[in-house]
Amino acid sequence: MTAARYTPRTVADLTAHPDIFGPTYWGGFDMDGNADVITGEIIENRDRLVADYHVEKLAGIRVDVPSTTGTELDHPEVYALRGGALLLICSNYGDTPPPAALGMFKTFPVYSSSCITYAQTFATVRHLKAAIHAAGGEA
Repeated sequence: MTAARYTPRTVADLTAHPDIFGPTYWGGFDMDGNADVITGEIIENRDRLVADYHVEKLAGIRVDVPSTTGTELDHPEVYALRGGALLLICSNYGDTPPPAALGMFKTFPVYSSSCITYAQTFATVRHLKAAIHAAGGEA
């Protein structure tokens, strides 16, 4: 009998943490037609995100911040961190930054080589929601 081979079905399956990234928009991409997403660097950076920030799981918080002149919050993801804090990331195409009220900084790319990824941690859900509201959005 031949051992069954595991064939990854989505990009999340290529990471060491498909349970964390599988529910994200990015994680659901199929393998075909996403060469800019399925680079070794992006996969490694997803795993690095978990290690560097002590990510435990996707937080399940939906973030919606309307684009305003000169700002954007594209592909937002919120993660629960060990100790109870939260990590908000977004990956914007081009060089449009996220709203200043979020205090986000550039970090390593985790969405696509065509995007700039920004990140910020928040001590509590209340702090995250206050920043989102200050940026004109909802969470």
